[in-house]
Amino acid sequence: MEKKFDKLVAALEKKKVPCKVSLNEVNGKQRFIVECGWDFPDRIADKVLGTFRTLDISDGCCCAEHGGGVNVKVEYVCGGKKRYGRTCSYIRR
Repeated sequence: MEKKFDKLVAALEKKKVPCKVSLNEVNGKQRFIVECGWDFPDRIADKVLGTFRTLDISDGCCCAEHGGGVNVKVEYVCGGKKRYGRTCSYIRR
């Protein structure tokens, strides 16, 4: 899992996705968490989910923020997660 974690971080750096990447463990099960910040735009989600598909990661999560579990390994990519304006979000009011 740690080798795949390193590949995930490298791929997200190459795509210039600002985020926090964690290898998280809950009840003995490890998974990848990519936190992009509140109201992140669809284009960021598309890059993360595309990277999951490319690396054949089925146990990944792309979210604004995540709590719970134990972080085994953490990396900040391109400055870490950001807070985007409401106009960038897929939620339009």
